[in-house]
Amino acid sequence: MLRPLERKVEDFIDRFFYRERHQFHLKFFEFTRTVLNILDLPTLLKATVDFISQALRVEKVAVLIADPASGSYRTFGQKGFMGLNSFAKESPFISYLKKAGRAVEMEYLKDHHSLRAEVQPMAAARSSLAIPLDWEEGMLGFLLVGEKQDGKSFPIMEIEALEAMAPAVAMAISRALLYQDLKMKDQQMMQSEKLAALGEMAASFVHEIRNPLGIILGSAETLRKKLPEPVQAEMLQFICEESERINHMLSSFLDFAKPKTPAFREVDLRIILEKAWELISVPAREQKVQVFQEVPPEKVPMFLDPEQIRDALVNLELNALEAMPQGGTLRISLSQKENKDVIIRISDTGTGIAPENESKIFNPFFTTKEQGTGLGLPIVHRVVKNHGGTISVASNDGGGTTFIITLPPPKGILGCFGAVGPAPAGEKETKC
Repeated sequence: MLRPLERKVEDFIDRFFYRERHQFHLKFFEFTRTVLNILDLPTLLKATVDFISQALRVEKVAVLIADPASGSYRTFGQKGFMGLNSFAKESPFISYLKKAGRAVEMEYLKDHHSLRAEVQPMAAARSSLAIPLDWEEGMLGFLLVGEKQDGKSFPIMEIEALEAMAPAVAMAISRALLYQDLKMKDQQMMQSEKLAALGEMAASFVHEIRNPLGIILGSAETLRKKLPEPVQAEMLQFICEESERINHMLSSFLDFAKPKTPAFREVDLRIILEKAWELISVPAREQKVQVFQEVPPEKVPMFLDPEQIRDALVNLELNALEAMPQGGTLRISLSQKENKDVIIRISDTGTGIAPENESKIFNPFFTTKEQGTGLGLPIVHRVVKNHGGTISVASNDGGGTTFIITLPPPKGILGCFGAVGPAPAGEKETKC
């Protein structure tokens, strides 16, 4: 009854305080634009509760959202309200709020016979307003706003501002719930993929370790018989060799399963290439493989773990030698692009990689070698990735294979174990 008169009084006052009213609406408009960019539900609800509390000078604000699991509207975000009851989706109060489609004041509802049981506890908790959050799927939830700190009733301007803001909040909550659902499904899918990969790795590892174990058991059974000493010596040799093979497989598996944290420091990449070449030079000469290195004359400073990068290069170079049992050519080149990315190429003239295997070579336990563990290239791939780089493979036109490693310049890239190198002045760290 008093609302029409109150509206006329406010309209009259607006003529004198138009600037303040404009600033008030502008504040709500700016928040509406901000809230639509928030996808994290807890962050969104906290921002909404804090804004309403500050803008309207109230101590109590709550956001209740429909919960499919419980079939009710329950509190997802609040400030000042403690122990709020949940509301069944078809309760009298919820039905009334859905039908009203706009803000309702508790003062006018607490004596309503059919709503008394639900409204009186809210009124006792000093709730003043309930604003429905309607969206495409219906009433997504509602805002519950407590009494103003000065004890006065809410002016029409503030109620209308809340009603105008409600659709944007409802849309933002709908998007945040969808994002949360997709994120959860993505996590479940990733977990399923991890478990499947773990099962595949375990099966491959058991398969690989079974062969040497069979040889060891067979040799041990043979030793139990009374055989000539040369035969016994041969069986013992088999046992030692296969035990060493199992130990190597276990070491490789542990290196892959529990990688060491890189120790980044500034080094000249040319020196690392030189040390890697020294380690493979003897087997290269024995196999009559010519090795050619192409490196720039000037220093190539990089922030990386020199031991891990050296081991990765040695792994690739030894693989190249194994692909050239009758001799050949191994080319190792180092270059730097205009954007300072470093490119390392390791190219051989060996047997090459079958096209159908190119997409599998970085998979754990995949190998075409009789004595291989299938973990060398996956470990190389992980080392390069943890340095913020990439590795690819290509077949050469004249036969053989080329591995290409690209390492980024030291710009504070974050690998799996932290910063690859310090960020230059004025630049922020970025994730790889």
